[in-house]
Amino acid sequence: MWYHTPTTLGNVHRAIVSFHHYFNQTLVPFTARPSKNELLKVADTVYALPFIFLTHTGTPTGGHDPIYNFGNEKALSVFGRTPAELLQFPSRLSAGPDERTRREDFMREVAVKGCVKDYDCIRVKKDGSPLKMWDGYVWNVRDESGEIVGQAAMFKKWQDQ
Repeated sequence: MWYHTPTTLGNVHRAIVSFHHYFNQTLVPFTARPSKNELLKVADTVYALPFIFLTHTGTPTGGHDPIYNFGNEKALSVFGRTPAELLQFPSRLSAGPDERTRREDFMREVAVKGCVKDYDCIRVKKDGSPLKMWDGYVWNVRDESGEIVGQAAMFKKWQDQ
């Protein structure tokens, strides 16, 4: 699978550990110091989740332009992108032109607060059509030292507009 690289496996694991840290919920079982097989199992489980799960590099503070570094099968399908397309796609462009300022302000808020639950938004699919998403969780992804290395989002509900 395309996401079975050491970097991506680490990104997914950090997102899952960070989700547990911020929401005190276990999205998928994980261990603090996983073996490679455990990393593969976590990534495979996240890839197969029945809802949208995405992560991107950095935060939109300090001049960063975050790029997606993981999207599960549901996210790829709903947004109509291949893994190769997603991994080159700046996450800010997931919002239409009219929604980008709102999205950037929100992501900055997450960077400061750490997490937000019950988020809803309008995003744009590859074909340009709008997508309403709700029942969302958005959180900072932290590395083992506690430094913010990215952000993640999960949406349990969505509908084409």
